[in-house]
Amino acid sequence: MTKLKIAFTLAVTLAASSLAGYAQTKSVRTGVTTVNISPAFVAALGKLKVTPSPIGNSQSSGYVIDFPIVGGAFDTSEGTTEILHSGGLRLTAGSTVVDLRDFDIEATSKTPTITGLVLVDGKIVGRVALFNLSINPSDVQTSGGFLVVIDNVGVTLTAGAASTLDSVFKTSALTGGTNIGTATVVGILGSL
Repeated sequence: MTKLKIAFTLAVTLAASSLAGYAQTKSVRTGVTTVNISPAFVAALGKLKVTPSPIGNSQSSGYVIDFPIVGGAFDTSEGTTEILHSGGLRLTAGSTVVDLRDFDIEATSKTPTITGLVLVDGKIVGRVALFNLSINPSDVQTSGGFLVVIDNVGVTLTAGAASTLDSVFKTSALTGGTNIGTATVVGILGSL
């Protein structure tokens, strides 16, 4: 168990005993989004000689990477949410370095996405829609108005992100819809 998960488990225990009241929209105070990266995607990056690694306070173990939650909001009646993260993912090929950081889950419409701040060789490209998400409403669970768990989230590459990465790494191997893996979001809720 990573230090981040141990600290998160302790925080959940404390939140369960200290948070009171129940409102429709809650703040997302802390937590973690864990992505199980598809081995096929890792293999595809390997063929392109692109190495993925965590940056900032993200942590990884094998094909699993954690992104700390630093804020957001969750509507308990609608299941809509915006969740902000720190850390990120670095993609390196030779001397080319692409940082995808400060992810923002935007699940407030019928097409949920993850946007991220993109830097190429240390220069800001901008905030880009990186991944499309597939969220089944039955996989969104809340507990006592203080905890939200969103499980089995499908993560695929957007066409725009694929085009950007292909351009940077001088390839045509990445396409929109490429399976990145599955994610689980666990957030501690509080009052706004």
